[in-house]
Amino acid sequence: MHACIHKYIHTYLHSYTRIHTYIHTFTHAYVYTYVCLGCSNVAWKEAAKELGTLRAKFELTLQTLRSILGLELNCSWADIVEHVELLGRLADGHKGQDKSIKEEDDDEESEAEELRQLLLQAEMDLDEKEQQLEEQCARVRDLSDVLSKQQNHVARTCAQLSNQNEQKDLVSKQREELLRTTADRDRLNDERNRLREETRKLRELNVFQQKHLQEKESQLAIAEASLVEKHTSLARREQELGDLQADHERQRAEIEELCDVVASRDDEVDRIRSQLEVYEAAERRKHSRVPSVGASSDSRELSVQGQRSTPNLGMLHSETARRFRRCPGAQQLPYILKHIVSQGLGLRESRIWYMVVLKSTRRSCAKYSFCFLKLRLPSWPLRWLLRWPPGVARSHLTGLHERMWR
Repeated sequence: MHACIHKYIHTYLHSYTRIHTYIHTFTHAYVYTYVCLGCSNVAWKEAAKELGTLRAKFELTLQTLRSILGLELNCSWADIVEHVELLGRLADGHKGQDKSIKEEDDDEESEAEELRQLLLQAEMDLDEKEQQLEEQCARVRDLSDVLSKQQNHVARTCAQLSNQNEQKDLVSKQREELLRTTADRDRLNDERNRLREETRKLRELNVFQQKHLQEKESQLAIAEASLVEKHTSLARREQELGDLQADHERQRAEIEELCDVVASRDDEVDRIRSQLEVYEAAERRKHSRVPSVGASSDSRELSVQGQRSTPNLGMLHSETARRFRRCPGAQQLPYILKHIVSQGLGLRESRIWYMVVLKSTRRSCAKYSFCFLKLRLPSWPLRWLLRWPPGVARSHLTGLHERMWR
């Protein structure tokens, strides 16, 4: 029974190996044909499907044998054959011991004969392989000689090509050098002609400049005589300038004295401010007690006139900058006093206005322009500034100046 099982398993495994090889070869051939040739035949697909089914059956049978023999799942067909042979030897060991001795002798003789035949065949194969190896070595040597000759020929050809390329480059460089030399020669000829023409023009210019120099020398003598006269006039004007500067210093001293006098009139300013407040309160009561159409129209006209009298700060800024550039930078005080008088303001208002503005604009030249701007306005800023004490008015005026000139 064990012998039958061994024979069956051996036959099955042999058939399985052949079929597995056939399936593997057919699968590779099918994949190559389908991928490389784009084959889409249905018969090929069905054959591949049948072979896959047959392979699955063989796998199932092999798994069944593993479970019957109690082997592991990862054992191969060689492990199964070895296990079956071991079982067969254990089962038949006791029955055929005598027969096995004789059979072993016969088997040994037959095996020795087979080994001698195999050894003879192996020696013949070895001689044949050695002869083939010698032929292959000779062929390889011939091919290596041919290859070395071809490499030498290729090297010579490359050298010749490189020499030809170098010669071509040399010829092209010589041609370019010749063209460059020709261009340089033409350029030098043009430069020579140009220099000759410039030399001729310079000679003519030299003659003309000699004549012009003589004329300039005569004019220089006349200019020297005129310069002496101008020096005399300049000395006279410097004397006049000294007189004007002395007058200017005197006027500045008078202005400072006037500032001190104006500063001592704070009581009068307070009295005028109180009178102005009383007058404005009376005016407000007067307009509030008599509401009428004419009064409302008059008030609207007054408000419109007040709005119209309010200056545009951007326009005043540009006008002030233009006027300030026309005046001397550090000599603004005399000009401010003259402008106060020219505007027709009263002496009292002029003193109050000058006291408020001058004390807030005495430190920098830029603030004098602001003072000049305010002197060009109507008299409404005077009433507006008189509502505060002198210190508050000065601080408010300075802040307004900074916002306008920022």
